[in-house]
Amino acid sequence: MRNFLSRTEGKVVFLATASGSGKPNVVSVFVNFFIKPNKILFSHNMLNKTLRNLKENSRVAFALQTKEGWFQFKGVASIFKEGKYFEKIKTDPSNKDYSPKSAILIEVKEIFDLDKGKKVGP
Repeated sequence: MRNFLSRTEGKVVFLATASGSGKPNVVSVFVNFFIKPNKILFSHNMLNKTLRNLKENSRVAFALQTKEGWFQFKGVASIFKEGKYFEKIKTDPSNKDYSPKSAILIEVKEIFDLDKGKKVGP
């Protein structure tokens, strides 16, 4: 199977979160890295509501358009303020004008092809 998740690296995705009480929020984020087989990593530079939501409810969804169409990804987020993921974010050239506060790692559990209306992975 082609890995649709790998197409997120270096792209802006629209990340949806919800508070513990279910209040939704959506924000655009730049995906710094795709980590095989099913994870993406991005930096927390200015994610105030999003970070609060992730602390209350780690389940997320995001959407991305590729040349093959629109895809939706669902998964679970973890926040890292130190360690290898945070170090990777801090040294990424795309963050040269920012001071990342943490690294956000999303482990993708489901991928949907929105144009075809069906689950395509993992």
